[in-house]
Amino acid sequence: MIIFKRLMYIFSILVILVVMLFGFVEFKKHSLKVKVQDYLVTKGYKNEEIQSITTYFSKLPPFSAKVIFSDEPEIIYYYMNDKGIRQYGTPTGQTNSTVKFKHKETDY
Repeated sequence: MIIFKRLMYIFSILVILVVMLFGFVEFKKHSLKVKVQDYLVTKGYKNEEIQSITTYFSKLPPFSAKVIFSDEPEIIYYYMNDKGIRQYGTPTGQTNSTVKFKHKETDY
């Protein structure tokens, strides 16, 4: 009986930890989405110009956002929170210098 109680106690703690971890990740993703939305609005974009903002959890950076603008639906721009929101990387991994991206920030 004591072993069963201990196993239930350990199982309960593990379930609580998993739920807390999931909640933390979802909170960070939602927080980043709101911050990116606010950042883009302060840069002069209207909500109608932003088709979608999708946040995700990965290795590096741990939390990132993919932004698709309405006038460039085939291009994905990447944003992260590194002492403030900033764009990073080449949009959609394209390095062709002949392509002119409408929303690429020059200071990343």
